[in-house]
Amino acid sequence: MKVFVFGLVEKDAGKTTVSKILLHFFKELGLSFIPFKPMSGHNLWYQWQAFKQCIKQEKLFCEDIYHLREVANVNMPIEVLNPVDLLFAPLDLDYFISEGFETEFYMTDPTAVLVMERVTTRLHGKFRNVYLVNSALETHLKYLKPVVEKLLKHSDDILTFRDTNEQIETHMRLAERAINTCYGEISEKTDNILIESFNDAVMPCKQVLDVNVPIGVAPGHILIFDPSKWSKALSIITQVKHPSNLKAQDIIPVLKPEKVFKIQPVSKNYLNKLEKIMKNYKPFLEQIEKTVRTSDETNAST
Repeated sequence: MKVFVFGLVEKDAGKTTVSKILLHFFKELGLSFIPFKPMSGHNLWYQWQAFKQCIKQEKLFCEDIYHLREVANVNMPIEVLNPVDLLFAPLDLDYFISEGFETEFYMTDPTAVLVMERVTTRLHGKFRNVYLVNSALETHLKYLKPVVEKLLKHSDDILTFRDTNEQIETHMRLAERAINTCYGEISEKTDNILIESFNDAVMPCKQVLDVNVPIGVAPGHILIFDPSKWSKALSIITQVKHPSNLKAQDIIPVLKPEKVFKIQPVSKNYLNKLEKIMKNYKPFLEQIEKTVRTSDETNAST
């Protein structure tokens, strides 16, 4: 049983809430699922509470996989569950003022600059953590250098990039293999995998072509798609557009959902109290249970 959850909108779609509810529900059904977040990105400034866990564990990972791993009660290394993670942070305004470069401060988004990226790959039975680090740590991101050095303590290799093009080139060379090898490690342990996407990306890894339940999430709505139609649609669209660039807006116009569920809003204070908010998702979860039962019956007959 493979489930894929992606956002129908770029930000705050509710993917992780739905993923946590699903993982909790699967446990109630007696099913053990392993969560997988192929790629992620987060901002140190806006997610500081979660980032403190990274500092404590001296490794870079996203807030989402930390919570999903906790709900699923999985003891696999968190880097394997989240093989590619990017850390963003604000520029140091004080540096630009002191150097007389105030105008340059506003030339890009000064609140979200890529600081570093971790890429974890299984190689010859071992896991290798490669970090891509922004050379700006010596200049306009220098205030982060002590924190970054803590995260690099357990790195196997450190690569430096000077600009976006250099980072993208290295990322494209390393990320796909990292995702595939870590997914392979998980699939050796279980057939039950829940893949959570990055923002509204519909193909964060090639494994989403072969899922039993593709799920799109937006505030107030959950959409379930037919898996065979989903796979066919993705296969067609990737012939004209690179998989890494595929967004929800590319597939929604050509693929109608099989089921649509409306979800009532809940207080933010209840988001981590899964038992209390699951009643809001009852029709959706009933449909998921039907899918699980059908899958079990199909597997038993074959």
